[in-house]
Amino acid sequence: KGAMGMEDALINLEKVSDLDSSQLAAMRDRAVELSGTMPIAASEILNLMAAASRFGIAAADLEEFSLMAAKAAVAFDMDPASASESLSKLKNSYELTIDELGLLGDAINHTADSAGTSEAMLINFLTRVGSSAKSFGISAQDAASYGATLQEMGFTAERSGTAFNAMIAKMPTLTDKKKVVAVLDAVGGKGYSESLQQKFFNQPVEAMNELFKTSQKMTKEQRAGFFLEFFGLEYGDDAAAITEAIDTIIGRQEDLADTSKHVGSVQRTYDKFASTTSAKLKILRQNLSNVANAIGAKFLPGIVAFSDRISKTIASLENRVTVFDRIGTRVRGFLEGLGLEGDSVKEQFDSLW
Repeated sequence: KGAMGMEDALINLEKVSDLDSSQLAAMRDRAVELSGTMPIAASEILNLMAAASRFGIAAADLEEFSLMAAKAAVAFDMDPASASESLSKLKNSYELTIDELGLLGDAINHTADSAGTSEAMLINFLTRVGSSAKSFGISAQDAASYGATLQEMGFTAERSGTAFNAMIAKMPTLTDKKKVVAVLDAVGGKGYSESLQQKFFNQPVEAMNELFKTSQKMTKEQRAGFFLEFFGLEYGDDAAAITEAIDTIIGRQEDLADTSKHVGSVQRTYDKFASTTSAKLKILRQNLSNVANAIGAKFLPGIVAFSDRISKTIASLENRVTVFDRIGTRVRGFLEGLGLEGDSVKEQFDSLW
């Protein structure tokens, strides 16, 4: 069974990648090698590689990426293939190198632990806002500060992502409405709204942070009118939540800006989980399974050939003339010779009376 699972996983990798036979064999051997030291099965590692290939991770980066994703899966408590897919999407959305993706993984692990959210939810948020954030020059780390804080306040990944995208989309229209301009200029001084809008195009995160800091200075009446005019009924509550938490958001951004505080976070968390008794026992079982799979793989060609022969035999039964067919034909001929009609013996006896 284990050997067949490995075979299926390898075929899945072959289907979604451009690896040749020698490269596939090398990836298979690498998966087996990693499963001997990590609490992840070899077939899961191959599926992880397949997920990465499906989302565009180059063959040259596949081994390095897979090791990173495997450790992240353990550290983030995620399914290996899901972790691989999520990290692949982040790499693509923010156009990151493998090293930059590793630093982002550390930032996600560090932030999720401190914010009371999960890495999976934070990654979900980051993939939702990736395109818009990247288009305005907002880093994943700065976006994560917003997402983690909103999720800490009870926002789902979907709602926090939608809210952040709405904030980004609204910022370039800051001076489009007179009531919005009037409130901002009343608080920040004449021409403040115009300068804040221009700042967004050059320093988007700083401008967004400043907007919500300025909102804190508004009276309740000014703030209510500003949120309604600028963000609308749909996102007014979300903007109010960000305003209340903007100091926490800025604090997280400053914390993540100092990479020394979180670099290596995934590795440290992985090491803790990989050193548990349950992880060690899983690794032991995998080493035993790897030996059994290697033996089982030698029997697969014979099993396939035998299965093919049996399947062909069964499939052709309907086309074969059996001894029962010959008996039935002769009985019908005998009965017809007696002038009796009908297919069954019972029908023939019934017709005599």
